[in-house]
Amino acid sequence: MLEQIFITGALPSHIVQGEYSLLLVAISYVVASLGAFTGLTLAGRIVSAGTLREKRIRHWAGAIALGNGIWSMHFLGMLAYDTNMAHRYDPWLTIFSCV
Repeated sequence: MLEQIFITGALPSHIVQGEYSLLLVAISYVVASLGAFTGLTLAGRIVSAGTLREKRIRHWAGAIALGNGIWSMHFLGMLAYDTNMAHRYDPWLTIFSCV
């Protein structure tokens, strides 16, 4: 059953292979860690907020920081994988996907 999902043995000649840029992978990890740290720090500070407005601001700021950290990590991961094929990213579609 797993042979239908995974390639076992020698790779076929038509398969596209690529390699990762270790620098971009490391940057991706740091960005994800900073996004998670920021989101969790703001979530922890919700309890100490004085007003309901301040709690909501911290809640939304933490959610945005965490979401953008995850999105950025995935985008950097895609940039890190090089297949030696021509490709491009549409700036408007990239911005839309981030939002």
